[in-house]
Amino acid sequence: MLQLLTNVASEHNCKILEHEFCGDYCVGMDKTNGFVFFAKEKDGPNDVKHINLAGVKTCKVNNTGRIVTYKKQNNKIIERLCLDFYPKEKDKPVVTWEFYNAEENPQLNGELQSVEKWEHEINRYLKG
Repeated sequence: MLQLLTNVASEHNCKILEHEFCGDYCVGMDKTNGFVFFAKEKDGPNDVKHINLAGVKTCKVNNTGRIVTYKKQNNKIIERLCLDFYPKEKDKPVVTWEFYNAEENPQLNGELQSVEKWEHEINRYLKG
């Protein structure tokens, strides 16, 4: 998957210098040119998403779930984790990348920490 990200990055004159594998996806970033790349196994072998951060105002973790009460304690069950990119231009849509979906994989395997890390990295770059 990293090779796939690297190939798509080179098409955009980018180099992935920072990347991470987690579960069934890979994320990579070129901080010099301001691009982020994302590939997920279920999306198909050639479906790599990318975004130019020049048009992004901020990004936020979208943690969707439900509350389950067990022994008088409320626990949040995470059903979906996404990273939402909010554009600078108000007439453009929010871009969403799905990092985790409980319907596809019932067990979290570091995706929460991963999506929070990338939210932090990307927002730090945007403020830079």
